[in-house]
Amino acid sequence: MGNFLFLFLIATACPSQDTWKQLIDQGIELTEKGRYREAEKVYLAAQAEASAFDPLDPRRAATANGLATVHYYYGDFRRAAQLYRQAVAIWEKSLGPYHPNVGQALGNLGAVCRRLGELKQAEEHLLRAREIERRAHGLDSPQAAIILHGIAWLRAEQGRYEEALAMFHQALKILEKPMGQEHTRVASVHSSLGTVSLLMGRHADAERYSREALGIRRRSFPPDHPEIARAANNLGSVLHEMGRHGQAEPHLREAIAIAERSLGPWHTETASYLTNLASLLKATRRSSEAEPLLLRALSIQQKALGPRNMNVYAIQNVLATVFLDQQRFREAVDVLGNCLSDQQAQLGPNHPGLVRTLHNLAEVYRREHRFADAEPLFRRAISIAEASLGDKHPDLAISLASYSKLLGETNRKKEGSQLARRASAIATDFARQTNAGSTVDYRILRQ
Repeated sequence: MGNFLFLFLIATACPSQDTWKQLIDQGIELTEKGRYREAEKVYLAAQAEASAFDPLDPRRAATANGLATVHYYYGDFRRAAQLYRQAVAIWEKSLGPYHPNVGQALGNLGAVCRRLGELKQAEEHLLRAREIERRAHGLDSPQAAIILHGIAWLRAEQGRYEEALAMFHQALKILEKPMGQEHTRVASVHSSLGTVSLLMGRHADAERYSREALGIRRRSFPPDHPEIARAANNLGSVLHEMGRHGQAEPHLREAIAIAERSLGPWHTETASYLTNLASLLKATRRSSEAEPLLLRALSIQQKALGPRNMNVYAIQNVLATVFLDQQRFREAVDVLGNCLSDQQAQLGPNHPGLVRTLHNLAEVYRREHRFADAEPLFRRAISIAEASLGDKHPDLAISLASYSKLLGETNRKKEGSQLARRASAIATDFARQTNAGSTVDYRILRQ
């Protein structure tokens, strides 16, 4: 998920206090167990109980916060955002704008805005949450670390991977002191470190962190808990990216099976896991099996998140490569053209998330012998990759190799040979470090 969410209980005396408190406690327990549908029913009962309270009673905010968290885990982010805003408004008026509960609800709201692709609003909420926590408890508190974790994910989505990695390490150091190394929130930070390490091309680190996260979660949760699915998906995606498809596939299928049972077949997380499995199927020459999974996943994500979202872009990239394999060039160009337009509008022209879209669109044009259209896209993909991912990232090697083919096809074989040798050196180094075959088209990971 990329963020921890907060569940808070604000207790004040009144005749309905015991019933309301019991319901809230039960809702928190069910949520932590991953039994979200049962939790929703309990929170709705608490909401009915709270309707007798004053409109600005803090317990109304606590109820809205809990119900919002259930909607977040459902993947109903818009409804979650509405409820978190309601909690913030009530707590601000009843407890004051700098009360810790306001900060904690803002942290939740920031997480939801990030998932919706509303990065500017997410940053505003998260930075304000951090300032409130600084005033209340300092920046070494567990709550401050959790908010920092959310800010780190925002930095990752902005393509600022080094900053994100440093923040995750800082959050991990803070959380391990009071919680120990086996706490599930510590596992979430390990998972986040694995995700960003993978994006940065640090595959050995990504595998180590992802295995640690899965181990903690298996020791902490029952086998069908959604957290197991998230960790299994992440490890499977890392192994897939490393070319170890046979080891990856069981983890990805386990994630889908758990998600379909615990979250439902049309949940956004289920869609993410389907996308990762489809990417593996495509990479192992099973494109006909991949396409229906991708179309199902795309429908789910677009309905829940809208067109401008990282998960939607990931699906579009994999789907386009399936079309490319089948020589459905027009469909591939349509998908990638729309994807690139949306990415640039949301992320800007130099975000590392554009590298694979630029590369894939250029590769479609190259296959169609539209070399004049392909060449500037390859050059741009290489330039962004070098600037943001470094000169040894496997995505850079892929673009260099394809561009070298274009140069050979346009009678510039000497220049092409130079790029091919550079690509080969990066790929050889990558294979040596990971025992890998080749990289995949895209991945979606969950924390």
